[in-house]
Amino acid sequence: LLVVTGQALAFEMKEFIDQHCLRCHNAQKAEGDFRLDLIPWDNTLDSFGSNWARAYERINSGEMPPAEEPQPDSHLRFDAAQWITNQLQVWDGNQNARLERQSY
Repeated sequence: LLVVTGQALAFEMKEFIDQHCLRCHNAQKAEGDFRLDLIPWDNTLDSFGSNWARAYERINSGEMPPAEEPQPDSHLRFDAAQWITNQLQVWDGNQNARLERQSY
């Protein structure tokens, strides 16, 4: 389960994406003009922010992975959506901080 924090959590999410997403969302295929092979898996995860919102919607709704592809169990899907929610919060916080600095 993806219930740990920090780098271990990023590693678990990377495994989820490797297993359930990269076959169709990579440099060669990029279905839907969406590439998950570009995720920065270091401490700059928030630089991928706007893409996390898109991934969250598709994973959380069950749209992704497509029905004909192997499916993660419901707990793993929930944990992945939670991890993305955390990334979106970090990204949103960083975006707000940047806007506040620019307004001074």
